[in-house]
Amino acid sequence: MGGFFSACSPLDDEDNTGPVSATVLFQVFSPSGDPVQGATVTLENLTAQTNAQGLALLSFSQLAGGGQPYRISKPDYLYHEGVLFITEGAQSETVMLQDALLNGSFSAAQGGTVLVSNGGSVSFSQNSFVNANGNSYQGTVNVAATYIAPDDPQAAQRMPNRFLGESLDGNRVFLENRGALRVDLWGANGEPLQLASGKTAEISMPLSAAAPDQLPSITPLYTYDATSGLWKEDGQAQLQNNAWVAQVSHFSFWMCPYVYPHVSVSGRLVCNGTALPSTVVEVYNPWGAYLGKTTTNANGFFSGMFPAPLTFTLRIKNPCYQTVAQPQVGPFSGTTQLGDIAVCSGNVNHTQISGNFVDCNNQPVAGAWMWVEALGSSRLVPANAQGQVNASVLLCQWVNSIDIRGVDLVSGATSAPQSFPVSPTLSFGTQTICAAPAQFCQFTLDGTPRYMVPTSQYTFSCVYNTSVNRLTPAVVFNGGSGNQTHFSLAIPGATAGNYSIGGSSFHYTFMVLGNNGQDFLQVTLTQAGNSLGAVVEGSVANTSFHDAAGVLHTLSNGQFRFEVSHVI
Repeated sequence: MGGFFSACSPLDDEDNTGPVSATVLFQVFSPSGDPVQGATVTLENLTAQTNAQGLALLSFSQLAGGGQPYRISKPDYLYHEGVLFITEGAQSETVMLQDALLNGSFSAAQGGTVLVSNGGSVSFSQNSFVNANGNSYQGTVNVAATYIAPDDPQAAQRMPNRFLGESLDGNRVFLENRGALRVDLWGANGEPLQLASGKTAEISMPLSAAAPDQLPSITPLYTYDATSGLWKEDGQAQLQNNAWVAQVSHFSFWMCPYVYPHVSVSGRLVCNGTALPSTVVEVYNPWGAYLGKTTTNANGFFSGMFPAPLTFTLRIKNPCYQTVAQPQVGPFSGTTQLGDIAVCSGNVNHTQISGNFVDCNNQPVAGAWMWVEALGSSRLVPANAQGQVNASVLLCQWVNSIDIRGVDLVSGATSAPQSFPVSPTLSFGTQTICAAPAQFCQFTLDGTPRYMVPTSQYTFSCVYNTSVNRLTPAVVFNGGSGNQTHFSLAIPGATAGNYSIGGSSFHYTFMVLGNNGQDFLQVTLTQAGNSLGAVVEGSVANTSFHDAAGVLHTLSNGQFRFEVSHVI
């Protein structure tokens, strides 16, 4: 479990629970909701890459329990840092990476001022930059900077998920954001840059509309330390012309906070008495300022630190990031156990799911995860050591049917998905997780990975036309607003080998784009046949092509496996 409640670093006795055996599943998305493939996830001493579904699994036989900092990065996205509260067993964390959008560029030799998204500015002096090796950098400096107001609706995606700080005197304090700034620097070739030793830059952050009328002229300044997962006091900011202005010596996150004492708080989310695992909880103060977030563990529990004197709202999120419940808690005078918090009253869309997963030998799959999916949103829930699941799951409000399958992320094996209408309780019985899916299709289009298997949303077909000796594997998305062809190839043959596909706008398409009828794809079939049920398996070479409107796209990681469904 991670987030706001994760309280302290492993070096802090306040939440160090001792060594535990833990498995952590990260699910990484882009702002558009697509899985991010190839992101690097680092937690403690382990690193993993996300797969085509945006998933990365890290397993520890012995890991210090409590708050553990993590980092997720991939080119073309801003890195994401946070703190995960580690407990015994399996748990998950969902992260949305932000696009790396530039605010400005200038010559390192000249310096410059860059206006910040949402308000504010950053001013750099000349010859102030070094690369990751500490060597002086003199090329073009590219800047991405974002001001995060206390009530920024995207604060939960833009900021680290914990607001525990360390003051100059070494005391632990809770910080309430009243203005934060993130700045990232890159060179001309995408290499990360920092300020050189002895150099500073001036940052300016506007006062938020919710700021009180009376403010101090000087306030402490805190910066996020990724190693400890703490905000550390580092300098001061002055109030000038309705903005906080400060000189800073490096860049990550900087924040002008209110400072509070903190207490330990724990609780459990339940739905009709059954635990709600893998559920996101965000925390807000009475004025709507974001104070952090967490994800419940396999048993629905969360635990960590709150600022003692305030009342808070817990916003419970479903997979579509809709708020389904907003219980209020606090203030607190000391360590508090909230007990069970029921969140499924009224018209909250949910279901209680039970079932079990077995392997090819009909033995329980201890490392299985239940994957619940509907209309592109998903939630992963860990099975227990006997491969069993009995958990409540929140659903998007408009969903009336779901697909359930089991996945073993160690072996890559999955079960065949089953579709169910939403009901208060449902059982999927026993699913067999054995080898890779019989049919799948994956590719990366313009940097966005796509992965599809047959479900109620995706219809797979592969037609063999005897008159022209052609195989046409295709995937149609049934999204409720008309069918859309997300993948189609017209392959001129039905035997293993290499094929050139193109020359017609009907010969291939990806994500309903079509093609201009002039660009060709190179397709390799490793297995093929022309009878019903024959397996058609292959890959598409990395390339670029123009769609039907003449727009250029890049294509990579194209792989597929179909079964011949029709012979005409």
